[in-house]
Amino acid sequence: MPITLTSDPIMAVSEAQSLLNIKDANVATLLVNALSAKLLRYCNRKQINLNTTTAIVERLRPYGGDRLYLHAPIWDGSGFTIEAAIYDGVRLADTYTYAGGDFGYTTSDHVSYLTLAGARWPDQGFNGDVKVTYKGGWATVPADILQGAIMQGRVDLKRMEGEVGVTSRGAQGESTQYQTAGLVRECLDLWSPYRVVI
Repeated sequence: MPITLTSDPIMAVSEAQSLLNIKDANVATLLVNALSAKLLRYCNRKQINLNTTTAIVERLRPYGGDRLYLHAPIWDGSGFTIEAAIYDGVRLADTYTYAGGDFGYTTSDHVSYLTLAGARWPDQGFNGDVKVTYKGGWATVPADILQGAIMQGRVDLKRMEGEVGVTSRGAQGESTQYQTAGLVRECLDLWSPYRVVI
């Protein structure tokens, strides 16, 4: 039974097969799905690849200040919009739009946020959230994200093949290093600059 590829993969199945020397497309698909999920979870991201047709909708808890951090790069191509609706519990309290000049934005591969014009987002005492609607994701997945995925993919393949947690082995078998779960240090180092920590 073929395994279905996630709708937001970190790389193509053919790339995984080539870069990680995987012959079975199902194994490659499984690995791409797992790596994609690990990236989203570790980096606290909502979207990997640029999607200009389906909007990202985030419900964010504001913490005061002039910035509201988002979980994906903002797409600002032709016809783009960004909207922010402030809800006091379940009641709509206020609506802001980029087109209306209510806020500006900053976006890069590493960080994206909205900045209110001459105002501050509600603080921690606010009993509600901000619903932000925008389109985004990386137009091209950054090279160090892919490099981290390849390094993690190699270890995950070893784990799948029964060499659970073996990260290195001495030439004569005299020493072996194990990592039993999670992301390997090399992957963490490459992905850490892309974490969204709020």
